[in-house]
Amino acid sequence: MIAREIDWIKIGGKWTRVSWMKEKGVKIDAKVVMIPGNPGNEGFYEDFGKQLITKIATDKNENVEFITISHLNHVPLPKGLDEAQSHDVYLLSDQVQQKINFFKENLSKTDRIYLISHSIGSYMALQILPILESEGYNIVGCCALFPVFEFLPISSQGIWMKHVFKASITV
Repeated sequence: MIAREIDWIKIGGKWTRVSWMKEKGVKIDAKVVMIPGNPGNEGFYEDFGKQLITKIATDKNENVEFITISHLNHVPLPKGLDEAQSHDVYLLSDQVQQKINFFKENLSKTDRIYLISHSIGSYMALQILPILESEGYNIVGCCALFPVFEFLPISSQGIWMKHVFKASITV
């Protein structure tokens, strides 16, 4: 049976909701860290995480823990936590730093880690990947799901935007 634990923890001094899922009573071989798209609520990835845990156990005979980190202020803070933080505005660079801080504060460099990301989370993953590798984290794989920046140039809107921007640039 897959158990899911949700908790509010401080990451870099900021309250963040994190979800941990794993099969009960098994030794964990690797950790899968999910960086969400927008909105950055970890709850959106619950079914995906359960399916991934089951699929990896069946196909690879490997037990993984699936961890999802919500983005700062994308999930309402529960009463009793730092209410002042609920009004803070965070830049994309702040969200990236929060993910780096999560690794530094909660994972070991010896853990086997798979990094999975969705949409804007894929941008964040590409920002943190070289930093984590340079600091010695054991990143064994990175997978970007539906990365908008990869397919935008070939979409109808991307092609349209390319023509608009070309027409507006004068040399």
